[in-house]
Amino acid sequence: MSTMDLEIAAGYGECSVCFEHLCAKGASVMVDGSGQQAGFLRAERLPRRVCRHFLCQECAPTIIPRKCPVCRRDFVSTLDVPDPITDPVRWFHVVDRDQ
Repeated sequence: MSTMDLEIAAGYGECSVCFEHLCAKGASVMVDGSGQQAGFLRAERLPRRVCRHFLCQECAPTIIPRKCPVCRRDFVSTLDVPDPITDPVRWFHVVDRDQ
C-alpha cells in the first residue's frame, strides 16, 4: 500500500489499516509514554499523541511494530477517543494534538 493511499484513507475518516469508517468502529490515537495534565482540575494525566493520524479501535492495538502506518512515528500504546457527548473535555484533550 502506498503512502498516498494511506493519506487518502486518513483524510476520509477511514482506518489506515482496514479502511473501515472510523465512526463505525470507534477511533483510537497513537500515544507516547509521557503523561500530560488533562481535565478541568488537571488531575488526570493522559499520554501525548505522537502524530495526527487515527486508527479504528480494532486495528490500533494490533499494530506491530509500534509505528504509525501512515507516518511511521514510534508509539508506545493506543488510546481510544472518548465520546464527545458524554466526555467533551477528555475528547477535546485526546483529539487536540497541540495539547
